[in-house]
Amino acid sequence: MSNTGRSREGARSRTQIILLFVALIVFIMLLFANFAYLNTQSNYDKQYIGHAGELRVLSQRIAKNATEAAAGKTQAFKLLADARNDFDVRWGYLRKGDPATGLPAAPDLIRDELRTVQRDWEGLRKSTDVILASEQT
Repeated sequence: MSNTGRSREGARSRTQIILLFVALIVFIMLLFANFAYLNTQSNYDKQYIGHAGELRVLSQRIAKNATEAAAGKTQAFKLLADARNDFDVRWGYLRKGDPATGLPAAPDLIRDELRTVQRDWEGLRKSTDVILASEQT
């Protein structure tokens, strides 16, 4: 009976070791999956921050070039149109994502802020379009 008892204990011990080894492998795989997910989210955050920073610069360019274009400076009209178009593209990346880089739309967590910027952008875009249309006259 002692041999049978030892063999049962040995079988149980081997089973426990195998189960623990499988659990270890699963947890290591989950750890790597977590690292990959966090790395992806970090890259998205870098892109969001880059686009938001560029939007800030472009809004200043739009203001400067709008003033100069309204004063009749010919060069300012092209610079204003370029800044407006670039702002529109980058704003689209934040709202809808960028398929070229795989960037998804900005998270719903900042939905209220996006709505506020959208309202401001619509007003600014209309004003910019009026100034650009005045170049023709």
